[in-house]
Amino acid sequence: MLEQIFLNSDDFIYRDIYLENSNTSSLLVCIDGMAERDLIGEHILSPLQVEDNKENNRIDLKKIKEKLVTTLEVKISGNFNQLERSLLSGNTLLFIEGYKQALMIGTTGWETRNIESPASEETIGGFCEGFVESIKTNISLIRKRAKTSKLAVELLEVSRKTRTNIALVYLKGVINQELVDEVKARIKSIDTDGIVGSAQIEQLIENHKWSIFPQILATERVDKTVCSILEGRITIIVDGIPFVLIAPVTFTIFLNSPNDYYERSITSSAMRIIRYISNLA
Repeated sequence: MLEQIFLNSDDFIYRDIYLENSNTSSLLVCIDGMAERDLIGEHILSPLQVEDNKENNRIDLKKIKEKLVTTLEVKISGNFNQLERSLLSGNTLLFIEGYKQALMIGTTGWETRNIESPASEETIGGFCEGFVESIKTNISLIRKRAKTSKLAVELLEVSRKTRTNIALVYLKGVINQELVDEVKARIKSIDTDGIVGSAQIEQLIENHKWSIFPQILATERVDKTVCSILEGRITIIVDGIPFVLIAPVTFTIFLNSPNDYYERSITSSAMRIIRYISNLA
């Protein structure tokens, strides 16, 4: 079935593996460039070969999952759509003869951009880490700054073709739960073939779609995002986008500067007042 779906995809790799002592055939499937070859060799192929060298040893799916494969993420599934999504996310599938289910093994290893200083929101001093295109990296950057068990991360998937992963990050006990439920409901209601930018999400979930004024804040600064979360706002992270969305927002938040967080309160307040007056003048 998978071979038929990926018939014209030359980066689709599959390898037949015969375990002689256990008299078992298996099939390993991955996508070149998305799965890390070293992880596959070290954590899947090598343990299988070592185990097969043992005499009178029977290898089954449960044993491979619990004792042989040494990666952190290993799941068993017989749902074809789930297996396909896992494969397209960079994981490796392992099919064992005689089983209708397969192992989904975490081997994601595509190239990602290094964490750099935010180019569009530079500061004179302070924190110099900006978001990147990896959703997992961006979540870890937020957790690095907000070390609390109250920080909640909920993962969603939207669009029919691109199957874009979205993370909702908020602080339990501080945020209004009705806001979380409303944002989740709006994101789940998105009906489109693909999401290629965070602006699409913004336009599809905002209140007034034809307004010329922004209703959601986009930022690439980690510190600005963490401060917004601490203030009871929700952060929307879209996989593949180096900007995150923050909601809800007011007009005044767009007049704030990243430098405000690194100045004395009286200095920051004075600068904000000057900005407000200059925009009203």
